[in-house]
Amino acid sequence: MFKRVANSLFVLALLAFARTSFAFVEPPVLVPPNPVAGELVSVSITTGVCDTFAAYPPPNITRTGNSIQMNLSAVVAGDGFCVFPSGASIFPVGTFEPGAYSLQVDRTYSNIGGTFTETLGVIPFGVTAAAQVPALALTGMIALIALLLMASIARLRWL
Repeated sequence: MFKRVANSLFVLALLAFARTSFAFVEPPVLVPPNPVAGELVSVSITTGVCDTFAAYPPPNITRTGNSIQMNLSAVVAGDGFCVFPSGASIFPVGTFEPGAYSLQVDRTYSNIGGTFTETLGVIPFGVTAAAQVPALALTGMIALIALLLMASIARLRWL
């Protein structure tokens, strides 16, 4: 009986020292979601508590045709060392011509077991051409100026 009570107290004591980790890494999100040719495309990833990204080395971006691979250096803390703030990290990828692309986002981190690379997500996206703004030719510009002059003269005569 005493042994059973002692085991129960020991388990309760261990539970008192147990910690729950709330580490998270959300899937990557493309910023802006619908890019236009020549616009900077970035990836936003929200992490927190036990996971974050390192500033050094910088992201490694490899492009083969319309396939882009981005490898980010990550930091994963062990239990008891989860002190990273929660928040979004934004990583620029580049600018692209109109077309369809695929972006694979990986993170590489090291711990006691070695170095690991994990795919966070694959984002297919399309880049559209910039909208053409209609402009007046020389004759249209002269006609517009003449119209404005006539309206101004008519307004002055009214006064």
